[in-house]
Amino acid sequence: MVRFTNDIIEKFRDYKSAKFSGVGRLFLRMGITANRMTFLSLLFGLGAVYNLFFNYWLFVVFALLHLFADAMDGVIARVSKETMWGKKFDFAVDQLIVVLVMVKLGWFLQDYYAYIAAMLYLL
Repeated sequence: MVRFTNDIIEKFRDYKSAKFSGVGRLFLRMGITANRMTFLSLLFGLGAVYNLFFNYWLFVVFALLHLFADAMDGVIARVSKETMWGKKFDFAVDQLIVVLVMVKLGWFLQDYYAYIAAMLYLL
């Protein structure tokens, strides 16, 4: 089952890279590298977490921008050159946003179970 799932993920990644490589090259010509796009993804993710439970429209806008930037950083990296630091930076940003959503959920619900889940997730 794991191999089947990994094959599907790899095929989707290749499809996404083939279809959006032109957009990735456009971002590179504009001076937006994969690491800069990952940083934009972090900023949009922080905006989404900040607006979660308070302003739903801004949350949706920032969440969609975060998802777009997170998808495009991989495309840009594959068009140019992937680096180990870039992979780790992208992974760290993704994990940070997930943990912040869990913490915000715990804060909003006034329940410590979300904090425990966030700590276990970090481990």
